Amino acid sequence: MPSKPLAARAVRSHNTPSAPGDKASRGDVARLRVLNAAVEEFAANGYRGTSTRTLAAQAGVNLAGLSYYFGGKPQLYRAALDHVVRQIDEAIRPVAEKVAAALAGEAVQANEAYPLLLNCLDSWLDIMLGRSGLQWKPSWSLLLTRAAIEPPEGDDWLYHSTASLILKPAAALIAKLLGRPSADEECQIMAIALLGQASAFRRDHDGRLPALGWSSIDAEQRQAIRSVMHRGTAAALVAAGADAKALWGTGDQKTAVEQS
Repeated sequence: MPSKPLAARAVRSHNTPSAPGDKASRGDVARLRVLNAAVEEFAANGYRGTSTRTLAAQAGVNLAGLSYYFGGKPQLYRAALDHVVRQIDEAIRPVAEKVAAALAGEAVQANEAYPLLLNCLDSWLDIMLGRSGLQWKPSWSLLLTRAAIEPPEGDDWLYHSTASLILKPAAALIAKLLGRPSADEECQIMAIALLGQASAFRRDHDGRLPALGWSSIDAEQRQAIRSVMHRGTAAALVAAGADAKALWGTGDQKTAVEQS
């Protein structure tokens, strides 16, 4: 089991009310300032290019305060990543838990697993489109990309967090649809590829999608993206060996899935 994220230990939610004059609450506010500054600095400059002195100045604390809150640059880098990942996790967790509950119960049939898989894809797409209530910041994309090049010290951070949270249930559903073990490697590869469809539609910081010339994304445009993703997903599953009839069930079920 992965350890509790450092950031989760270091700072309470920014929604936690602070009592006037409460030293602990003021400390939490300072920690959050450091985390937000760390996300921006590490995203812009990478781990090696980030100066703790500059970061401390951006956060409005001294170097001693930086060390007091997080211990050092490696720990702060991990905490900044955890801070971003934890927010993404909260947006994707409901669908992941729904899938886990379904898989833990009675045997899931193909025509039940397929809508659940589409639900995973739709939830990930909504995060990319900013429709999940989560405001995706450009610095998050930069930081997560840099983390793949300059991974934090310790375990395989990324795949013990958000990626694991959405990839595992998606891969398990694909395995169910293909009649394979849940740990099947090709099913895991397919989960990454199918979820990757949504990542191409991540918006700019101002809500635009320049590749399509869209200044914003409304319900009709979201549905157009979903429709293409769903068709691509069905085609990939059938090509991998899924039973098309079992996948869709009756014509009424197919229509319901397409319109969901």
